[in-house]
Amino acid sequence: MFEDPAWRAVFKEFNYTPPSADQISSFLLEKEYNDIEKQIVHKLRSSDNLTLVTDESTNVCINKMINYLVVTSNGDFILL
Repeated sequence: MFEDPAWRAVFKEFNYTPPSADQISSFLLEKEYNDIEKQIVHKLRSSDNLTLVTDESTNVCINKMINYLVVTSNGDFILL
């Protein structure tokens, strides 16, 4: 998206250079993944109780899906 000349012109107006697709798909994505993983582990470890919630549904192609959700004692939830 940001490789498009129209977007580049917009960003140039604001003197901003967005990250490239390669940067987003490599080290930026990995950094964000690691940051979120640390936050999730912290929330899980700092909770007194964890509740596993499951449900079943179908998608638009009528394929069965099983959803898992962990709820902490603080009310935070994590979709697995």
